[in-house]
Amino acid sequence: MRFSYGFLLCALTGTLKMRPFFRAQIQTHEAQQEQIQETKTHPALHFSTSSQPHTTHQHTMKKLTESASTSAPYQIIMTSRQSEIAAEAYAASVLARSGYDVSVQYGARQPHYDLIGEKNGRILLISVKGNQDGGWPLAISHKNKDTDYHQSIDKWLACQRKDIVFILVQFLGVSLTGAPRVYVARPKEIAAYMKSQCNGRGHATLWEDHRRDYPRSQYFHKIPDEWTYSQDRIDTI
Repeated sequence: MRFSYGFLLCALTGTLKMRPFFRAQIQTHEAQQEQIQETKTHPALHFSTSSQPHTTHQHTMKKLTESASTSAPYQIIMTSRQSEIAAEAYAASVLARSGYDVSVQYGARQPHYDLIGEKNGRILLISVKGNQDGGWPLAISHKNKDTDYHQSIDKWLACQRKDIVFILVQFLGVSLTGAPRVYVARPKEIAAYMKSQCNGRGHATLWEDHRRDYPRSQYFHKIPDEWTYSQDRIDTI
């Protein structure tokens, strides 16, 4: 097969001239992929940090980021597994600081509970749920086209041990060295709260602090203040 030097020179010259074009296309593609990944990581939801109305999830995320430590800017970098590990470690930490001897159930994905806390002969079986996007999708696996939200929540509740205590750890808007927000609740309390969401329609996700301001869909959810982790809450639950 023969190629003329003129043909090769033209091809090379054209390729060199096109390099800036291809570079721009690659940069545009990379930017689009980052935007798609950000959208997947942060659905277009409205999270509230106050009683004042707000506009977009991005605006709220900016406020949360600005409120984080400037020396350790907030970034979501954890996988779901890493979030679980971080949540369990932090839950064990606050339990120990509350005077509990803490044991970890051995093995991956143990049923019902993750930690055991003991204090003065009182034993707590604790299920830890970590999250970094503002809500814990507890009953999602039970929701399908044949079940409404209340039914899916009831199915979730039926799977829980009656003596379980949930420790809910939320990393949304928390700087790398900051302390996540922690809540404590029993399964029945959680089920009742999830049923009250969306103006009583219910929702399979337990929202920490969530507002929706659509013309035909307006509601505001906020975890009860009494669920916030404290010495009294963990000792009396």
